[in-house]
Amino acid sequence: MGFLHSPFILNKMKPRHIFFILLSLLSIGAFAWIELSDNAKQKTIKLRTTNFDNSNKSEYKDVKIPAISDVLEIGEEGLKTSQAKSLISFIEMANTHGLIANDISQIKSALDGGKRLDDTQKQALKDAAIKLAKDFNGGRMNWKKARNDWDMRPKTDNIATDLDQAIAIDAIDAWTQNIIPKHDAYLALLGARQKYDEIVKNGGFINIANVGTVKLGQTNEVIGKLRNRLAQENYNTIAPQDPNYFDEGLKAKLTLYQKMHGLKQNGELNENTIKSLNVSAKDRLAQIDLNLERERWLPRNNPQTRIEANIPTQYLTYYENSAPKLNMNVIVGKVSTKTPILASEVHRIIFNPPWYKPASIKGRQRVQPPGPNNSLGRVKFDFDNRHSVYLHDTPNHYLFSVANRTLSHGCVRLDQPKELASILAGQQGYNMPKIQEITSTVKTQAVKLNRSVPVLILYRTAFVDNSQGQGGIVHFAQDVYNWDPILANLLDGNPNNDGILNKQMAQQKVNVAAP
Repeated sequence: MGFLHSPFILNKMKPRHIFFILLSLLSIGAFAWIELSDNAKQKTIKLRTTNFDNSNKSEYKDVKIPAISDVLEIGEEGLKTSQAKSLISFIEMANTHGLIANDISQIKSALDGGKRLDDTQKQALKDAAIKLAKDFNGGRMNWKKARNDWDMRPKTDNIATDLDQAIAIDAIDAWTQNIIPKHDAYLALLGARQKYDEIVKNGGFINIANVGTVKLGQTNEVIGKLRNRLAQENYNTIAPQDPNYFDEGLKAKLTLYQKMHGLKQNGELNENTIKSLNVSAKDRLAQIDLNLERERWLPRNNPQTRIEANIPTQYLTYYENSAPKLNMNVIVGKVSTKTPILASEVHRIIFNPPWYKPASIKGRQRVQPPGPNNSLGRVKFDFDNRHSVYLHDTPNHYLFSVANRTLSHGCVRLDQPKELASILAGQQGYNMPKIQEITSTVKTQAVKLNRSVPVLILYRTAFVDNSQGQGGIVHFAQDVYNWDPILANLLDGNPNNDGILNKQMAQQKVNVAAP
């Protein structure tokens, strides 16, 4: 049957399809009847042409024109071929983010073989893309079983509806780009994940034997292995003539390694450092994946100006135009009164704040007036949250030099609160001299900020610390609240998780408005 007489093809085609075919035929200078097999997707078809010259001579020629599937795609209802390929590319990169996607290998093979997808295959592909998009948006977890103090909850979106709209307006790439986090911390950790994945595939870390304490000036065969082991995580050294000699360069890199792993920074190879070095690459990769999961809970549009406090490292950074402007040590909640993870905005600063002691804290004193001994110190930063926690000063600044600063009742104590206040309220006239003047009195003064500043209290046990000039090196912090295994169990749907979770929740006291 002639091609243009085929009811099947005509039913599938719209006027602009036919125009496209005719335009292709005119471009070869011929009118034609098309002899076509049932395979309407072949790109080379046989034409019985009538030439434009006066010979009226007919002949058969093999002519390449766009495949029918490509032509039909112009107005194809549902998922177009190009859109299907975009979704496949989106799904195929799931494992590079530490995620597991549905198996779409058969669908991909069908497309690679030039076949058009039927409705069942299209729906399966869409379902796989929707599942992955939900995983990118915190969908791997049963949030009903999540901890009460994990308030960094991802925004709930109607992902399926958004995908349908993206298909309708041919904006699949924009949809996928919106799904994947783009903030710097996520992208940096994602890049590090690739390196650790390669280390795992290549056999893992070099094992370091426990030979006691080895330090500067000594020679030992374990030192050569230590150099190679450190280089696996980008702590590269220039070896002396004898690579088994412990020189100053090795001490500096080992000290940096200890800093990046929350260890005592003495530059000596000791039992605790060896124990850290011998944590498997597979476990470090898993730790990175857990932190990528928490990064995916953050708002997609990470503000350029913000306050970030990290609970495991007990450290705060103020960013302005995405660059760190102020860094300081902080004190966070005890294991029994954990600081929650959350996102909010600082909207008010209170100088010389009074402190109203909660009933949960024993003692007769109900109100502590402003002054040098006030538990909140001289400055308090307010932001909305259901845990009644805040950032504040403290009269006991000597505690900021302690290695483990999980010491508060849930709030975050700041080592440099006046400096932060001068940055946030400086344009409102509250520079450092003005703040010093106010805090030399005991009069309470509240300042509403003209512009609220985003604050993020995070739980990062693995991150790339670019703020310290150590690009490419992953900082593995101590899991001070033991939240990593709880998260891992929730993500895996571990049936034993309920017992672990309930036990931990029973041990935790409710956070209260206490410093």
